[in-house]
Amino acid sequence: MNIKTVALVFGATMTLVAGGMGAVACSSSSGGNGSSGSGSGSSGSSSGGGGDGTTSSSSGGSGSSSGSTGDDGGDAGTTTADCGSIPTLHKNNPGDVYCGPTDAGGLDCVFDAGSGYCCIGGSTSGTSAGPYYPQMCAANAAGCTNGAPDAGPYGPAIPVACNQIADCPTNGFTGATACCLQAASTAAEVPGCGYVKAKGGNAIVCEGTGGGAPTTCASGEQNVCSSDMDCPSGTTCKPGKWKLVQIGFCQ
Repeated sequence: MNIKTVALVFGATMTLVAGGMGAVACSSSSGGNGSSGSGSGSSGSSSGGGGDGTTSSSSGGSGSSSGSTGDDGGDAGTTTADCGSIPTLHKNNPGDVYCGPTDAGGLDCVFDAGSGYCCIGGSTSGTSAGPYYPQMCAANAAGCTNGAPDAGPYGPAIPVACNQIADCPTNGFTGATACCLQAASTAAEVPGCGYVKAKGGNAIVCEGTGGGAPTTCASGEQNVCSSDMDCPSGTTCKPGKWKLVQIGFCQ
């Protein structure tokens, strides 16, 4: 083979190798979807009742699941990385009480439908570990049937008459001047998260009969709100968490 022939064969070989290298490089750079993958996960969600934790969630692929937790709450958070969902204020029509998340989305108890009360479910086991009955709507506190006949703090259903003062007259409390959370810990700032959280409690009730400007709840209770208009003078409405419900606290 003469020198010219060798040169041609060698050049052709190098061209093929270079082309192959180029093809490998392109294949590697476009393979992100293949390496990362996307599992479909099993979809579905469930929501429980009145544990002092709020809803926690996890996702696998495109599926998701959610459920209530116990005293400390997966959504409670003590650092910025563990804040969970950020609560918002729910200013509904008067008498329509926000009752937390469900499998189908948020549950609103609508006064016009005869069920303006929210009922946070009690623990089926009578302990903070749950599981909890799902929340429901009722015409009044006596209609909350989603609790266990248990003398402890976790078994009974928890009636919620209001998220704001405007809910009170339509739900039968004419002249009410405060919406009050009873027997709960003082709503405190969750460090690094920008919202407050309260634990415990056995009811949210309407108080006052005189009408007029908002008044302070009874000793040991906390003013619940959906805007600053629900708060006594000198306080503002801060979004917060309590059990499964996102509500506001006057502070």
